Amino acid sequence: ILPYKTENEAQTREFLNKVIEVLLDFVKASNDRNEKILDFHHPEEMLKLLDLRVPDHGVTLQQLVNDCATTMKYQVKTGHPRFFNQLSSGLDLISMAGEWLTATANTNMFTYEIAPVFILMENVVMTHMRELIGSDWRDGDSILAPGGSISNLYAFLAARHKMFPNYKEKGIATIQGQLVMFTSDQSHYSVKSCASVCGLGTDNCVMVPSDENGRMITRELEKLVIDRKSRGCRQSFFTINGKFY
Repeated sequence: ILPYKTENEAQTREFLNKVIEVLLDFVKASNDRNEKILDFHHPEEMLKLLDLRVPDHGVTLQQLVNDCATTMKYQVKTGHPRFFNQLSSGLDLISMAGEWLTATANTNMFTYEIAPVFILMENVVMTHMRELIGSDWRDGDSILAPGGSISNLYAFLAARHKMFPNYKEKGIATIQGQLVMFTSDQSHYSVKSCASVCGLGTDNCVMVPSDENGRMITRELEKLVIDRKSRGCRQSFFTINGKFY
């Protein structure tokens, strides 16, 4: 098939159409309330149903189609009306079509030279998102984060740069005193991970007690800030309701 045999354009279409049929069948099943969300098997049972060995030689295109069908057969139907998850659920078909398009484009978001349409598209989307925050943010800058944990890491670095703008070039030696951060004892584990990854040390991620409703007790925060200041520490940021301030 393409690109190795340019004369086999028809075979290429046939193969891809078969794969698309497998995917469309999965979409149909995902929206059928009579279908199970998952055909569950324990790992040792699943290994018997799948051929996951790395072959010494390539397999046929039809075998690849069969493998695609088998993969989807035992996949969780996250778009099923009865699938619920704390992080994500549902299958938006417009977004799915966009995923197919970007996978087919097979490019990177490095520069306008390699992804002209996507670069312009990204700029429009990010500008719109900044405008939702406020008109003063229109000409700001943005970054897309691939997850919550790394979003907290980005926030940590941004807060540190705001407090200590010379840190990037000069390093920690330019700061007089130990950096500390304050967060709720109900905060996400990634907050403490930020302290480890960025060199503060987890002991300098100060956990502030919360009340029975999960709210940070501000008087306890005040005590901890005063205590750390008396030791010569420098606070770099706080987290409130999971957000950095």
